[in-house]
Amino acid sequence: MGHIMRCSAVARELRTLSCQVVFAVSDEESAQAVAIAGESAIVVGGQPEALSERDGVALRNLAEELSAKAVLVDSYGVSNAFFTQIKGTTRIVYVDDTYLFSEGFLKRPYRYDIDAVVNYGFGFSGSIYESVYFGSQTDLCIGPAFAPVRNEFLLACADNANAVKRVLVTSGSTNPNGALERMVEGVLGSAPETAIDVVVGPLSKFNVNLLQGGKIYVHENVKHMSSLMASVDLAVSAAGSTLYELCCVGVPTVALPIVENQLANAIGFSQLGLGASVVRTDWSKDDVRDIVASLISSKQLRLRFSTNSRASVDGRGAQRIAQVINAVS
Repeated sequence: MGHIMRCSAVARELRTLSCQVVFAVSDEESAQAVAIAGESAIVVGGQPEALSERDGVALRNLAEELSAKAVLVDSYGVSNAFFTQIKGTTRIVYVDDTYLFSEGFLKRPYRYDIDAVVNYGFGFSGSIYESVYFGSQTDLCIGPAFAPVRNEFLLACADNANAVKRVLVTSGSTNPNGALERMVEGVLGSAPETAIDVVVGPLSKFNVNLLQGGKIYVHENVKHMSSLMASVDLAVSAAGSTLYELCCVGVPTVALPIVENQLANAIGFSQLGLGASVVRTDWSKDDVRDIVASLISSKQLRLRFSTNSRASVDGRGAQRIAQVINAVS
């Protein structure tokens, strides 16, 4: 869902540039997820976890059928064979998280024969990409300035002048291994009297009955996430796409990697001084309790995190990516 949401943000910006946008996915399950984001998709088939030469041909045929000027590829299943089949038919822009289903995290990005590469992750530097793509004509769009958050977050702003009275807890679209429940338990352990706003994603289930005490407010099918973020004093969040939205609004945040591919983001988030993180995937409710307690006790730290995060993610990343796509088309 994180991939779909960021592509949807870019799609909306492309339409403001008078571009027509089509979503292409591998299977019906992905098409249904795209529909949750308010878009529709063409199913081209293929194995989403290992996009092969055959899948490249399928996408190339669709691009030719639609006379597509550019394609934005956002997948952990890419390969050189896949890109080779598309190259020459249309321009290629690739969202690279330096994570592949086949290999896990890469120490260095792969160099692909593409027209532009986007990596807005907190844990990646432009110098690495300049080294990898040295001598190529590939445009490099690296750093949090390219984070494609939705427009609703652009003008939202958290008020961090108060004591911590409300805490937002979110694990994004999913809730693997009861991450959401552990987050809430940790907040309850550090601030039992604090109101807790729990956001349950569209692909999640949350068992509030496992939790004892506290003022817990459960939110499902949230239509205006930016307003909810702006109303809280602190957030505990998965280290995925939601983290960039919280940065844009300026909410002091504790970042938790709930799956392996969020680990680098959590590490970079804390190293850049944008917020606090637990930098391992096997964190516990006690880890959450301790780090939340440290933030609650320091208004100065919360204000610093808020200022730094808003400076890092200004909410115009989707516009910048759309301009790159439009420029190479």
